[in-house]
Amino acid sequence: PRDILDGRCYLPEHELLKLNVNPAQIIEEPEKIIPLLNSLHNVALHCLDAGLDYVLAINYGRIRYGAII
Repeated sequence: PRDILDGRCYLPEHELLKLNVNPAQIIEEPEKIIPLLNSLHNVALHCLDAGLDYVLAINYGRIRYGAII
């Protein structure tokens, strides 16, 4: 909330516009952005899965180990 009150919002503006929500409303009605948060969560999970697939595809063991750490 502090960032929003200071004029900073880290959610994509175009996605907030699709929901007809402005940053000030996030503080007052956070339930309005649940669909956006769910969508961003799914994107993050997909990216993490893709990263894990990439690391597991590396054949040389020392490089794989270094990529996991």
